[in-house]
Amino acid sequence: MKFKRTKIICTIGPATESYSSIKKLYSAGMNVARLNMSHSDHKNAKKIIERIRKLNTKVKNPVGILLDTQGYVGCTVDDPSFAEDYTVNLKGGPLKGIPEEKYTIRVTYEMDTRFGPMWLLLNHSYTGDFSASGVQRPLDRVESRENTNVSLSWYSNDGATSIRAYVNNLMDNENYYALSTGDHETNYRKSVTALPPRTMGVDMRYRF
Repeated sequence: MKFKRTKIICTIGPATESYSSIKKLYSAGMNVARLNMSHSDHKNAKKIIERIRKLNTKVKNPVGILLDTQGYVGCTVDDPSFAEDYTVNLKGGPLKGIPEEKYTIRVTYEMDTRFGPMWLLLNHSYTGDFSASGVQRPLDRVESRENTNVSLSWYSNDGATSIRAYVNNLMDNENYYALSTGDHETNYRKSVTALPPRTMGVDMRYRF
């Protein structure tokens, strides 16, 4: 007996979401119906799923349903309480590895000098404390951290030469961003991944 190993996946859209169209796709060889939730809503998807299920009651080989869920979508809220459901787990504890508070401030200032225009860039970020484990224990807390980077850049008129002076971790804060636990061979020793200390320098670039 020979088995059909090739599967045909059809994305169901506005032109093919009717019952008659889905039936025609099945007759043409469709094995799986794909619903793209990035371009649909739950109400419309439910109607399509009901049509596929209706078809499956009348055919020999049922059609599979593949739901392609929507990816990350950013949002801005005026009331922080609206976002609480997205920063806690089912037990009400904070999500693993995700802080409840995090922000970045960027400031760019252009100034004229006798050498030409220069750009001052300031970047300050804050990451609140969070749990490195799904179990809420004090020893799994990663402390909040702040980091400030500043740089001053100059470019030649033809854009071929650039000079940048920079200072990273301006306040020289001793921060770490990850916490891990070893196994029984290391007696479950905990270790952290530290962020770099204050570094500074000047880099020059020339485009040939």
